[in-house]
Amino acid sequence: MAAPPVSRPIADVEQPYLQGHEFNPEAMTAESENDQTILTISSLRGTYASMLEPSQQSSSPSENIVLSPYQYTASRTCVISDVSESIVNLNPLSNIAQPDISSLTITSAKSSLLIIPSIGGPAHVTGVRDSMMIIGCRQFRMHDSHNVAVYLQCMSRPIIEDCTGIRFAPIPVQFARASFGEAKNMFDQVDDFKWLRAEHSPNWNVMSVNEQIRDDVWNTVLESIDQLDTSHGDEPTKAAATVKGMLGVLGCDSSR
Repeated sequence: MAAPPVSRPIADVEQPYLQGHEFNPEAMTAESENDQTILTISSLRGTYASMLEPSQQSSSPSENIVLSPYQYTASRTCVISDVSESIVNLNPLSNIAQPDISSLTITSAKSSLLIIPSIGGPAHVTGVRDSMMIIGCRQFRMHDSHNVAVYLQCMSRPIIEDCTGIRFAPIPVQFARASFGEAKNMFDQVDDFKWLRAEHSPNWNVMSVNEQIRDDVWNTVLESIDQLDTSHGDEPTKAAATVKGMLGVLGCDSSR
């Protein structure tokens, strides 16, 4: 029988940088087994979490943690759970050829923006509400979710089950990854496992161009993200306001 994964202190593994006013450092864990790293992000409230360039490390306060450099060589499994009114940005630092996350599991997210555009394998999503996701993966499966905008790059037919109000669009060019090559994006060929009739499922639709976030808005969001990444959490209150403002612009704030 294989030995169980060994938990290591946060500072010993590659981890995100977080800022916001309700982050609990103990909610960030990582486990390592051989060359497999399991990254867990949980219990975020009004928080911004991202990966930083090695040059952006700093010794900021406990609610603004910068850990060891982002490593693309490790095989990562990412688990995100219990996230509310937050932004999780796992956008790779460059348009690398090899995906840096092997698989993704999301459980329970509300009124949040989740950016994970480079997943080498499957993405399993459960219990997401009133949120927006930018995801690039080989397989996408969503359960028990409501009112979610999914900007997707997927190499197979996405699957939804027990979902309502799911809106799909192609991943914005600002987040498209070279790791998926020239493979066809099947974001709009969704199978609803709880809808067996011949007509189209009422639980999902493809967003029209007018319904999608415009390029200039995405560019503004990316500029705000860059500012958060380079601020090192020096002004947590301002950072929290920036997160709230971005979520409002994208239509996934808690007032919906």
